Amino acid sequence: TVPPPEAEVADSRFALRTFGERQCLFDTALERPVQTLELTPSVLERLGAFARADHPSAQIVCRVDQADARAWLVVPAGSPLARALEPSEKRALFEIVEQMHAAGFVHGHVDREHLILDPDTGDLVLLFPSEAPPLGASLDQDRLAVARL
Repeated sequence: TVPPPEAEVADSRFALRTFGERQCLFDTALERPVQTLELTPSVLERLGAFARADHPSAQIVCRVDQADARAWLVVPAGSPLARALEPSEKRALFEIVEQMHAAGFVHGHVDREHLILDPDTGDLVLLFPSEAPPLGASLDQDRLAVARL
């Protein structure tokens, strides 16, 4: 998570805090850590497809403000995955990737940095990639990335 612009931290609704190894905004109105993204047309299109997949193991999109050109996503508890996936976790991740592709979203960055492991529940959360997928990214490439984890 990239620390937010100074102007955004100056807003009394937000406070810059450290959660585990990550620094992010804490939204005092929502009472949770959030990540913000600049809402370009490309990000809006990808974010819409990501949210339409509506999978419980996908990072939550909590607000999209087109007038302010900013989107807010919930920062899940935990840290990036630092171990191999269990077979049941791989099956669940394959399911997420399939559901996202059905909604029109190609992740393109299925890797340990985009998977957060909740230390309390053991649940995995797939993060929205702020960068666009590489040219030619496909469902098969996302599946292959899952298989390599």
